[in-house]
Amino acid sequence: LCFKFAQPKKVKTKLLKRFHNDRDRREFICAGAGAGMAAAFGAPVGGVLFVLEEAASHWSPQLIWRVFAAALVATFTLA
Repeated sequence: LCFKFAQPKKVKTKLLKRFHNDRDRREFICAGAGAGMAAAFGAPVGGVLFVLEEAASHWSPQLIWRVFAAALVATFTLA
């Protein structure tokens, strides 16, 4: 069987316009990685520490708070 796939349409929303440079994208990915680790192990601080040690090449206090907020939401969503 051979299927012909249609090209996906580009979604333009206000949310995606926020991530217009590489730094914003990296921070968003770091927040997702930290939230995933926090949800997997039930430890929000562990998710933040994982991001600081492994995922983030450059870190700032703003990044720490963003990752911590994402980790808290992920942990309490699954709790």
